[in-house]
Amino acid sequence: MTAKTKKHHYKRKDNILNILITILRCVYIFNPIVWLLLNQVKKDLELATDELAMENENNEIQKEYCKTLVKISMINSDRFLIQTMCLSDDKKNLERRIDNIKLVDKFKKKKKIITIISCITICLVIVIFYTGNTNYMSIKDIIKIYHKASKYENVHYIKEERKYYPDINEESTIYKEYYFKNNIVNEKVTDNNGKIISITYIDYNSNEAILIMDKNITILDISNVEEINRLHKFGLSYSVMKESNDNNVKYTYLGEENINGKDTYKYENSYVDEYINSKAIRWIDKETGVIVKEEFKDKAKKEIPNGFYDNCITECNYSYEFDSVKDEDIARPDLEMYPDYTIENEVYNSIYF
Repeated sequence: MTAKTKKHHYKRKDNILNILITILRCVYIFNPIVWLLLNQVKKDLELATDELAMENENNEIQKEYCKTLVKISMINSDRFLIQTMCLSDDKKNLERRIDNIKLVDKFKKKKKIITIISCITICLVIVIFYTGNTNYMSIKDIIKIYHKASKYENVHYIKEERKYYPDINEESTIYKEYYFKNNIVNEKVTDNNGKIISITYIDYNSNEAILIMDKNITILDISNVEEINRLHKFGLSYSVMKESNDNNVKYTYLGEENINGKDTYKYENSYVDEYINSKAIRWIDKETGVIVKEEFKDKAKKEIPNGFYDNCITECNYSYEFDSVKDEDIARPDLEMYPDYTIENEVYNSIYF
């Protein structure tokens, strides 16, 4: 029977593994953890080979094999040779090998059942975990989808922005109509009654911007604004969503949701510092990458230098039309229509526009 065991050792290439174990012991001679792990590997090799050798044998042969192991373990003349043959080991492991041989028949009878149960369990785990993660999107992937929107060169959208100030129980709604074509932006903001609040015209071809608001017209030179910080078709800078090393900034994926008939990815962007606790939830169209809806919650902790943050809740809804902008939609405002407005010329030195 010992010859049969050695045959199984040979078939399983255990001799090669033993050489590798010996080499690893030499390399990691001063690492006791590696030695313990390698000893366990050798013991498991013996258990596996015992099981193969005894799998189709009757009880009598199994008993004889166990007796042989015990007899060999009692030989004291050449311990090194015995250990090299892997026929014997320490007493505790010998008992473990004999106990394992006793269980061979039981495992043999239940082998198919155990295999079937194991396969079913593995399949269930895969299905559960796979199903649980099909809707998962990393923030990096969402950023890629969001920046897909930059391919649209002819877009018109309307943004409905509703602000609620819970501290003073006040609510306001504005509408932003936004056109983008030929690298030109034309934006008109109106109140709930249709009254114009502001007009913003930006021509990136000539680096000119015109702001019309509060009886003032400001003509700006925006040549100092870098491309990455300029507004794109959807009124947001390219850098509005990117991975950040700032510990105050955190992105969290919240799953998928259908908004106004559009399948979207939902994520939260939070910012916390000593002055403000701000959270923004955005829904991004899975197909186009455009923002379909936004919700903001800003809570000021204390007044900040040179200004303050309002405590407010904001909800924004967007509707889009592509390839619909006409030349007249992006025409430069006729300043003669505002004869009583004050006109100023400035060079814009801020990083965003």
